[in-house]
Amino acid sequence: MCVKMMNAALCVFVLLISADISAGNTVLKELERRCEDAREVKIAPLRKKAIEDCVEAYEKEGRYTDRTPEKCELFYRDYGEGEHVTTGGQGKRMFDDLPECLEFYDAEKASKKDSK
Repeated sequence: MCVKMMNAALCVFVLLISADISAGNTVLKELERRCEDAREVKIAPLRKKAIEDCVEAYEKEGRYTDRTPEKCELFYRDYGEGEHVTTGGQGKRMFDDLPECLEFYDAEKASKKDSK
């Protein structure tokens, strides 16, 4: 009987920890979504302008260029995400300093510290 009670107590403990981790992950996912939404509001008009400039250059240069409107869309689909740098890393993303993003990064850092 004692073994069954210990197993039950252990199961409850594991469930509580799992629920806490799951709730923390949900909060982090929501903060990350808010960050990405805020970044997209800022980046979208810049991306649109870059695509328009690319298409305009295609139209000026004529049909012999490889910068078709479709290729312009494809090229700029990840605009603002940071370029690959020659050392193999990733450059800084645009608008990572928005308050929504800073809140997410702080919460993410705190959750990593708490899990150690």
